[in-house]
This record gives sequence, structure tokens and C-alpha cells, in this order.
Amino acid sequence: MDCWVNSKFVSEETPETAISFIESLCNNLNGYFGLSKATDDEYEYLLTWFFAFFKENRLIKLCDLERMFYLYKTKPELNKLTADYFQGLFDKYKQSDERREIIKRYQNSIQMIPEKTEKTGSEYLKDCYYSYIETGEIHYNSGKVFDRNANLIVAYIGTQQCHNIVKYITDKTISEIEEEISMAKNSARRNELMDELKSAHNGIGRVKVAWRKLMLKTLFDSHKSGKIIVNELPAAR
Repeated sequence: MDCWVNSKFVSEETPETAISFIESLCNNLNGYFGLSKATDDEYEYLLTWFFAFFKENRLIKLCDLERMFYLYKTKPELNKLTADYFQGLFDKYKQSDERREIIKRYQNSIQMIPEKTEKTGSEYLKDCYYSYIETGEIHYNSGKVFDRNANLIVAYIGTQQCHNIVKYITDKTISEIEEEISMAKNSARRNELMDELKSAHNGIGRVKVAWRKLMLKTLFDSHKSGKIIVNELPAAR
């Protein structure tokens, strides 16, 4: 963890440093497993893939890759290094408890640092997108992500879809709360749930947070899949 905290994100490294690291990494793996050496075209493709990968996964540091290979390296099936091989290793590393703890601490540390200048709506949206790509979760940031981008979100995913999301989440949440009320074993808890049910019917409280998060997730998934192109977000691979 200390190494991670004290090192730069790949996006902050010079291209030369990143390329040198990738070259060293590939050479070490080739030697370790006795792999077939990549052709010039294959190596250029790998470099292009890595830089696209770094652009999309902004919370990556070179020490992440070192740790990833230490934990999960295996001999490639085709006896050759490929983009699918590297992606597969990172997917395993991303799901590890170690990586989750690193990201959790990082996100907590960001929230504790007061910002010198307020971020723009686009900056909030990008940060949320990068976090979603990394963790699979929407980092809501007390509603600032949605509040600063509400009109943009509606414009991209459409008024009807937004309406459908609100209705789906509201109906689902009300049903869940009603079930919790039926199972509540004491009056204090039942009263709390009754208040939550009232809030849900009024479109506030946890139901509001839930439909906002789902709208953001819908926006990000649509952009990532290429269904829509969100100009405010980095190009999806």
C-alpha cells in the first residue's frame, strides 16, 4: 500500500517511462515462460492497447502491474503475449481483496482532502466514470455528480428512459420497504420504515439516490458499449 500511495498514476508518468516499463515487463515474461517473441506489428499493437488501457483505467499505477504479475502470471495459452492475456490478468487483480482495499482507501482519502477549487460538472462525471470502470460501482459523491450533470444525462439517455428508470426504482423500492415493514419485529423499526415509505412515495430519500445512480450507470454502460457517444467522457475501447 505504501508503494502505491507514494507512486504516480500511469497517466502522470512520461510516455517514455511507461514504454520502458512495458518493454521490460514483456521481456521478463518472454524469458520466464520461454515465449515466442512478438513481431514488430504485434508489439506495436500491444503498446497501443496498453495506452488505451491506461487511458480508460485512470487509477492504475506501474506498481499495480508489478503486483498483478507477481500474483497471477501464468503461461499464455498461445505461447505469446496478447492483449487478451493482459486484460485477463488485470480482471483477476481488480477483483482481489488487495486491489479493492487500495481503491477504497484512495477514495476515502480524496473525500477527506478539501478541494482548492470546485470541480466542473464534466470533471465530476469523468471521475465517477473512471471509478465505475475500476470498481463497477457508482461513486455518488453526495449527489454532486448527478446535480452537475442532470441536463446532460437526460439529453443523452432520453426523457422516456429517465421516466422509466424513476418508475422502476420507485416501484421496486416501495415494494422492498413494504416487505421490510411486514417483517419488522418492533415498533421503532416499523416507524422508521414507515417514514422511508413516505419518502419513497414522495420521490426522496433512498429511492432518489437509487434512480440517480441507475441513470449514471445507464449512461456509462451505453457509452462504454458504443450505443451512444458521450462527448464529455473519454472514448470507450
